[in-house]
Amino acid sequence: MAKEQGEGIEAGMKELVKAVGAVSRANEGGEGSAAASDPLDRAEDIARLKACAARLAKVHVFTKGQLIRWKKGLKNKRNPAYGKPVIVVEVLEASVMDHDKDSAGTPYFREPLTIITGAVDTDGDFVCYHYDGRRFEPYTE
Repeated sequence: MAKEQGEGIEAGMKELVKAVGAVSRANEGGEGSAAASDPLDRAEDIARLKACAARLAKVHVFTKGQLIRWKKGLKNKRNPAYGKPVIVVEVLEASVMDHDKDSAGTPYFREPLTIITGAVDTDGDFVCYHYDGRRFEPYTE
């Protein structure tokens, strides 16, 4: 089931990458637009945008007990810090939505929370958090 879910998410992200490219091309030109800025800066921004979308589309299948970390450019929460590992406590069969974030004006709106991770906080206590698993990759030393 996780594999099928991952394939569906990956297909959706490929469509998103295509759409972002189409919007970028449609918005080229025009005073005050990104195209009016330095072409090198604009090219770097577009490359960064596409790279982040591609990383989000790359699906990893995690298992309980596995160490993971944020993918580059996809950290959208305060913790954990970039490069710091957390442990997978549970991979959710069905994603859950944070209903405290019901406004389309927040980046957390309808974010699918698919994994629960554990980490040791500054007090030495083990705490668990829900995250969008697409934003993580396996931790390697």
